Amino acid sequence: MRPQTEESVLNESFKPRFLCVLCGVDKAELRMSIQKFLDNPFLLLFFGVMVPMVVYTLWGVIEILTVPLAK
Repeated sequence: MRPQTEESVLNESFKPRFLCVLCGVDKAELRMSIQKFLDNPFLLLFFGVMVPMVVYTLWGVIEILTVPLAK
């Protein structure tokens, strides 16, 4: 066994952790779920339509609410 130097201790402490911090999912599990999402054309179509629709609707509502009142 090698003696631990200060450099090896620092390298051990900075090893990347392959876990999703928010959900505690393993990297392989996360990759598999993303791959399933990208392999489903109907889900991609749904999100491709819904995300811009929601964003532009919110943008329009914010624009309407910030228009100054007429005198």
